[in-house]
Amino acid sequence: MKLLCLLAGLLFLTADGFGDNPTARPKSEGLQNYLVLIPDLAAASLKNGDVTIPFAVKNNSGKDIVIRDEGLGSGTVDLAFVDHAGEIKSLQLFLDPGDFGIAGKMMMDVRSEVNGRGPARRFTLKPGETSTFSSRSRTEMLGAVTGRKLFGVLDGYIPSTNTTFESRSAPFMVPPVLAPVPWNDLGEQNYLLITPDVTKVQRADPIYADSIKNGWAEDMMVPFVVKNTSNQDIMVLMEGIDYYILGKKKINDDMKRVGWLFLLQISEPEFKAVCPPSLKHEESVSRDSRLNLSRLKDDGYEPGDKIVAVVYGLIANTNKVFECRSDPFELPPLPRGEPSSTSK
Repeated sequence: MKLLCLLAGLLFLTADGFGDNPTARPKSEGLQNYLVLIPDLAAASLKNGDVTIPFAVKNNSGKDIVIRDEGLGSGTVDLAFVDHAGEIKSLQLFLDPGDFGIAGKMMMDVRSEVNGRGPARRFTLKPGETSTFSSRSRTEMLGAVTGRKLFGVLDGYIPSTNTTFESRSAPFMVPPVLAPVPWNDLGEQNYLLITPDVTKVQRADPIYADSIKNGWAEDMMVPFVVKNTSNQDIMVLMEGIDYYILGKKKINDDMKRVGWLFLLQISEPEFKAVCPPSLKHEESVSRDSRLNLSRLKDDGYEPGDKIVAVVYGLIANTNKVFECRSDPFELPPLPRGEPSSTSK
């Protein structure tokens, strides 16, 4: 959510007419109760796959508050949830295109074209005033976090003090009728043969020029061959290969949901240009998968540990999703992970 606050500050900074000195960078006050957000679930609606939830928003401060709607097609109020690690995560950022490289970015670009972008608008709430704003999300996106409590999140700007802040609603559950689970989970299957080539593991291009000199790296690239051993056409998510350490880390439930939702979304006709490989029987695909060393260390990895790679798949032209796992394997000696900012 720190990212949301930062983005909000930058948006308000560039907005014409905000504050006495619009060129001055606003200060962020972080999470505040200046706005009271109450969702009206009884008035929530589902139309053409979009779920709209109205929120009554009251100015609980003693100052004018400016609320900005970016016109991005997702409503004024953002939705967030608590992920498996206990962190608040934006629903709009849940499917992070960075997780899936160029394909993810292209998908988000296409989605923006499809949804359209209206003009940005500004609203001013006087002290004690209440108005209605809404969130808008795809039903499959809400279904991907089914069973999770959601929060309404709204960023505000106080012109008199040139400050931004964030307010949240109390947690609530979306009615199941508005957020059905969009996939049919087949669980672990043996449809795919996953083979890593640990003899060709290499460092990814370092971000910092001194990383090689100081002997550390941020990521490693692990080559994989994935073969369809089933009799069905299968879409394979090669850019979302997940890893876990045998006996230490369980499969990341949120990663599964992200991967499956990504596969379902890009199987739609408008995303043909970014579709992952659809493999027929006995066909295979090769791809390098990025392995983050800091994340591996956080999961408790020690040299000699057995690693299992997990690939997510979708049976073509269905909503049937599954996961396949490689045999356990060992990584070659790895460089140190990226040092913390205090140790650079």
